[in-house]
Amino acid sequence: MIKPNTPPVPKPITPPVIKVIKPKDGSTVTTSSVGGKVTLMETKKPNGERQTIRFNSNGNKSEQVVATKDVTHKTTFNSLGKATREEEAKKDGTRAITIHQVARSGQTRSSQTIEHNAQGLAVSKTVTVKQPPVLTRNTAFEGTHIVKTYDRGRFGFVYHASREQRAPLTEFRRDSYWHNPNGMMYQHPFHYAWGWDRYAWYRSPAFFFPVYEVYQTPAYWITDWMVGSYMADGYATASLASEEPAEEIATAGPDATPISVDLKEDLRVQVENTIKQEQGQAEGESDKPVTFDLANALADPKHIYPVSGTLNVTMAADESQSVSVSDGDLLKLEPGQGDIVAEASENTFVTMRVKTSKGEEGEARAGALISVPLKSLQDFDSEFRARVDQGLAEAVVNKALFKTGAE
Repeated sequence: MIKPNTPPVPKPITPPVIKVIKPKDGSTVTTSSVGGKVTLMETKKPNGERQTIRFNSNGNKSEQVVATKDVTHKTTFNSLGKATREEEAKKDGTRAITIHQVARSGQTRSSQTIEHNAQGLAVSKTVTVKQPPVLTRNTAFEGTHIVKTYDRGRFGFVYHASREQRAPLTEFRRDSYWHNPNGMMYQHPFHYAWGWDRYAWYRSPAFFFPVYEVYQTPAYWITDWMVGSYMADGYATASLASEEPAEEIATAGPDATPISVDLKEDLRVQVENTIKQEQGQAEGESDKPVTFDLANALADPKHIYPVSGTLNVTMAADESQSVSVSDGDLLKLEPGQGDIVAEASENTFVTMRVKTSKGEEGEARAGALISVPLKSLQDFDSEFRARVDQGLAEAVVNKALFKTGAE
């Protein structure tokens, strides 16, 4: 006999267990528990401060809100209890939003804070890199944090170097081994052993950017350091934290397009010109910020935009087709868009040609035309300039090795 279908009987909902505790300091702590696990904790202090903490099923914090009469601070955590986002809202209407980037190691790698005025407009940005990649035999950054500051510009946030970050420019410029009195750079070819082969971040994409065999000037060395830093960052922040590191140097797949000799030379020239440009601005100045708006880069048809982070974009000819570009991919502005740029805002999309590709699934292939907002190009160019400063600082602390490795 077939029994008629009967709807399942819903399980009874267990009501939370509420417990109120009053410590000696005059606070009131209220907890809400389900199945013996605390899901919510609220604390009210005598001074009016209120704190609310929510917990996930693993017992880790998922959200915390601390409110006083002047400030409300909200923190969001990932499943492991690491802070990923903070928002501080003040009584005067200003806000600061901080995004924390967690590395595959589980540690906070960097933090980005954007300040908003009372009208809700973003006015400045500060990025603190807490775990900068160490790629050199001597480093200026081991055990330190790198703080990068940005001002609001027409197309987004524009990087400017602090007085401390400009110091290596002056030291490099005044080194008579590399520069004549007129600022022209001498060539003293040298070798440098990076030792990158033993690192997982390099073994997988090594085919993407073969390093120079001989460095004619430090600008060549900074170019290799820069591309390596993009690759190291991409590896450190990859979402596939469980993937097995490559045991041997990988070879290019059928869809990969490494950085060509000519393209790398263009990038090297851009690095050298950026150093000259910043030296010319920084020499003799005090604390005046040195800023370079994206408009100058857009006016240069040869300008290269190294990608920082991962950006999801659409194909220029088909907005329904999504692809991505990632750390170290190189882009160029497609010609014939002068009229668009002249009237553009940060949200204007322009057509970019992908010049390189690591050939990974879902990534734009070399030669593809993609649509990218100018805001992202400003971010890429600002990051490029910041890395030139970092690479120059590393070159300064390695210059003795350059001289011992001279041919």
